[in-house]
Amino acid sequence: QSSGKAYAPATSFLPPFLSHREIPLEALFPPAALLLIHKIARTALPLLVIGEQGLGQGYLSRLLHTTGFTKGEPFLELYLAADKSENDVEALSHLLQTIHSGNSFKGTLHIHGLDNASYLLQTWLVSMLEHETVRFPDGRQIRFEGRIAASVFQPLEQVLAHSGMVPALMYK
Repeated sequence: QSSGKAYAPATSFLPPFLSHREIPLEALFPPAALLLIHKIARTALPLLVIGEQGLGQGYLSRLLHTTGFTKGEPFLELYLAADKSENDVEALSHLLQTIHSGNSFKGTLHIHGLDNASYLLQTWLVSMLEHETVRFPDGRQIRFEGRIAASVFQPLEQVLAHSGMVPALMYK
């Protein structure tokens, strides 16, 4: 028999939504990873994070950014598609030109899917790291005083063997 009341299913089994900012870092990453991030934060070393997509590579990079020498500076993210498009240099160039201050860039650049980067972008990044200068396609240049962080979504051995990565970039 019906009581005339509408039936509402119980929703107490659904977990509340949590932002990654509300979850303690220790629950997201192993202590060794956090210790390494805090050590790297004191240096200008680039960072390469290896792991499946969606495991928090960008969050680790942002953590490094906010605790290191780039704190308070811009944090740029570039998402690369699997097609190794030559447009990736144009996209990065546009990002850097719109966000840099004065004659330098002092923030963090995080590249998601570095294993999808075109050869041209890879050599451009090597040049940025070696010469501490960004040379735009139109000939202008600015100082690069920031950090490059990147993530690859395959095991490093597979990336090196099959993706056409520039060895100089992998060893920077």
